[in-house]
Amino acid sequence: MLKIIRLSRFKFDKGIIQHNVTMSVSGLFDDKTKMVEARINIMTTLLESLFPATITISSILRNAHPLTEYEKCLTALGIYKRSANYNEGDEITIDQLKDIMLFCYAEGAEAELSVLDIKNQHVTVVINKDVFKYHYLYGTPETFTPEYLATIKKKLKDCVFDGSFKKDL
Repeated sequence: MLKIIRLSRFKFDKGIIQHNVTMSVSGLFDDKTKMVEARINIMTTLLESLFPATITISSILRNAHPLTEYEKCLTALGIYKRSANYNEGDEITIDQLKDIMLFCYAEGAEAELSVLDIKNQHVTVVINKDVFKYHYLYGTPETFTPEYLATIKKKLKDCVFDGSFKKDL
């Protein structure tokens, strides 16, 4: 199984710099359960390392992509049903985040979360984006500090870190 975390920087026309953390977990011939578990655990680590003050659901959208066999199994088993009550605008905890990620896998859905970190910086979290099921965190450079990077590298030793700003931090 391959676990890659990409760190990149975008500069918008008004001079605003945004940092992005993209997580990709994939594997050929690997157990789908382990892959989903790894994605959920890594995303939880990436987010909890920000010490979020609040996590708010911005949106949960059902994609038009066909479900994989594994996703169909999750749906059939109803494992994710406890997440069915979440709505846009709800504030959630890190533990509830795991439920929402499981719901997204079972339904082929995509979620966006609005997070305020401990320093009152805004971070947007996107879960299960597109066919490849990427996960993103993006926010200001004040959020993704050298300390943050050191923390996630320590916690996620089995991940490969890549990208344009990993050396800058």
